[in-house]
Amino acid sequence: MYKNFLTGAIILAISVFFVGCSVPNPVEEDEETLYYDWKNSDSALDLNGDRKIDELDYEIYQIQNSSDYWKNSDSALDFNGDRKIDELDYEIYLMQNSYEYWKNSDTAEDFNGDRKINESDYVIFLSDYEIEQELTDFKGTYRISDYTYIGETDNAINGYIDFIELEDFLTQMIISVDNEGEITVNIPNNVLIALGESSSVFVEFANNMSLVRISQYIVALDSYVSVNDLDYNFSFYLNEIENGYSTSYIMGLFDDDPVITFNVIKDEWLWLLKMKISY
Repeated sequence: MYKNFLTGAIILAISVFFVGCSVPNPVEEDEETLYYDWKNSDSALDLNGDRKIDELDYEIYQIQNSSDYWKNSDSALDFNGDRKIDELDYEIYLMQNSYEYWKNSDTAEDFNGDRKINESDYVIFLSDYEIEQELTDFKGTYRISDYTYIGETDNAINGYIDFIELEDFLTQMIISVDNEGEITVNIPNNVLIALGESSSVFVEFANNMSLVRISQYIVALDSYVSVNDLDYNFSFYLNEIENGYSTSYIMGLFDDDPVITFNVIKDEWLWLLKMKISY
């Protein structure tokens, strides 16, 4: 009798186990663990250009390495207008937003004829893409702050104003951007007087400034000037920060390749005041 009871108890226990319990699935890796594994790997790069590697870059990394992840993200759009979102749209997305993907594709060419394929060629390639110019987010008034210069102290604009002394002039300028991304720069008269012979270069540079959206993540502040019958083009790639944008630029015109960096801070108070005065 005891044997029958024991056998019945075992059968009952087995039945309860299979009926009342499901076989557990393999434990999925915690998302936080996956993020830190990525961050400690060679794949961790500053993909959005904000000078740090964080969760935003990991999001871009996942989108650029998984079509399924991309399809479930806000980046998934019908780029080719065939009324469906599929691998063809993902291909277009990668071409527009991943330099490395483009560089390893058949479309990578030496567009500027300098015998190498690099970011400059990628910019030219992107200029042929139909990229929506959504620039309304930039509307507002800005001031330049936190200007720094790293290079030889005698490098100067037109041989007159030293780059190391530019901060006092730049911080007095006011930059306004309208709904279409059109830029107007207000340079005070005292700055123009202080700039002397270099003032014409400043005015030309300011008048030729424009915003250009290169891809979903990249917007550049472009301008050009003519000095001594030579044309110079500049592209400052804007990285979003809490109260505006930051940028840096390597000046290849000089032998020591000096670097300037500065922030373009949105002046909310000044913009609101301007609106009130207009009413």
